[in-house]
Amino acid sequence: MEDVLFNRNSARPHGGHPIDAASWKSGSNAVRTSPGAGLPFPLNALFSLVDSHRGYAADCRELAGLFASLRGRYPLEKLLGQVIRARFPRVWLERFLFILLEARPSDWQTGAYALQFRHLKRLLLRVERRTPLNAAETSLARELIQALSLSGFPDFEEFCRKASATFKGIRAGGTPVSGDLGLLVYLIRCESRAMEERKNWLELGNGGGDPETVARLSPRLRHLEDRVFRARDLAARLGGYAPPSDLLMGLEESMGAGAFAELR
Repeated sequence: MEDVLFNRNSARPHGGHPIDAASWKSGSNAVRTSPGAGLPFPLNALFSLVDSHRGYAADCRELAGLFASLRGRYPLEKLLGQVIRARFPRVWLERFLFILLEARPSDWQTGAYALQFRHLKRLLLRVERRTPLNAAETSLARELIQALSLSGFPDFEEFCRKASATFKGIRAGGTPVSGDLGLLVYLIRCESRAMEERKNWLELGNGGGDPETVARLSPRLRHLEDRVFRARDLAARLGGYAPPSDLLMGLEESMGAGAFAELR
C-alpha cells in the first residue's frame, strides 16, 4: 500500500488566512464600561470574571480560583445570594449558570468517538485513491502503513476491531495485555494527529476570510481542537496505566472534591 503514496508532497491549496477569532468579536472591552465597575468586592470580581468569558473550561478554573481565595473570608452562600438579588443581565446569568454546570466529557465518550477512526480511515482511503496528500498527511500515512504492515485499506479494519475490543475490556474492568494496550494507545494518538490535520486544513484551506464561512466553520474548528486535546489526554492516561475517568463537573475538577462538596 505504501507505494501508492506520492514521492512528492502535494499540499492542498490554502486560500485566505488563518481565522483570527478575536477579529469576529463584537464590541471592544477597552472602550465599554463594565456594569460591574461600581459593585463591592467580591461581587465585582465575580461579575468581571463571567463577563469576560474566555471559554467555559477556562472560566471554571478561574471561578474555582476565586472561590478558593474567598474560603474562610467570605461565605459563598452570601455571594450567590447577592448574585440573585443583583438582577444582572440575562446573558450574564446564563453564562454563570453554564459555568457552574460545565461538564467534561468522560474518557468513555472520548474513546467512543476516537475509536471510530474516521479521520484515519479517510486518510487511508485517499492513499488508495491516489489523492494528493500534503507533507503531514504523507508522513502519518507512511508511518501507519509501515507500523501495521498494511497492504490495503481492508487490513486496517482488523486493527480497529482489535483496539475497540481492548477498550471495551478496560471499561468492563479487565486488564489488557501490553501488546493490545500498545496498539490501542498508538491508534488513538494517530487518530488525534489525523484530526488535527483535518482541523488545520479546514482552518487554512477553506476560510478564505469570508465572514459567513468563518462563522460556519468556527464552532467545528473549536470542537475538533477539543477532541484532539481529549484524545491525546486519553492516550496519555491509558499509556500510563491510569484508569479512564468518568464524567466530571468542571468546577469539581478545578476545585477538588472537598471544596466542591462544600459549594454544593
